[in-house]
Amino acid sequence: MNGSDSLYLDAQLTRGDFDLTVKADIALRGVTAIQGPSGSGKTSLLRLIAGLEPGAKGEVRMRGALWQGRGRFVVPQKRRIGYVFQHARLFTHMTVGQNLAYGWKRRGAVPQVLARVCDALDLGALMERDITGLSGGERQRVAIGRALAANPDLLLLDEPLSGLDSDRRSTVLNHIARALA
Repeated sequence: MNGSDSLYLDAQLTRGDFDLTVKADIALRGVTAIQGPSGSGKTSLLRLIAGLEPGAKGEVRMRGALWQGRGRFVVPQKRRIGYVFQHARLFTHMTVGQNLAYGWKRRGAVPQVLARVCDALDLGALMERDITGLSGGERQRVAIGRALAANPDLLLLDEPLSGLDSDRRSTVLNHIARALA
């Protein structure tokens, strides 16, 4: 493909004894999942795509635009990616609403985006709450909401449900499906 509707990767990342080599041309429709054992490089791959591994060699292209390689490096904040880390990494000095608005304001997304995300993830009742008082599932929904509120071109989820019990996992998956619809 390597064209207008794909994420093209031909890159290598070395850290100590760890080597990640990836060559893929991923269609930008639907959901693509990456699985593998702990330590196999799943998080490193997401970090490479997001621009959080500037030392990686090779190329990363999004819809044909060169993000990394051949002497070019597009910084993470210019890549229009929503990234949800394994651990929520919310701003504890902000309320839920302020966390959601953070990326939304920086990207200049239209107000309807924030409203749609809040509705889809059922966050309306939490908007004024402190982050420290949220349950694990609520934190993950806020982290996903913050990423989606920025209206990204690509959403990267790094095991966003790993710390949740099966009931909460199912609930959060349903919310994600609604948000992406």
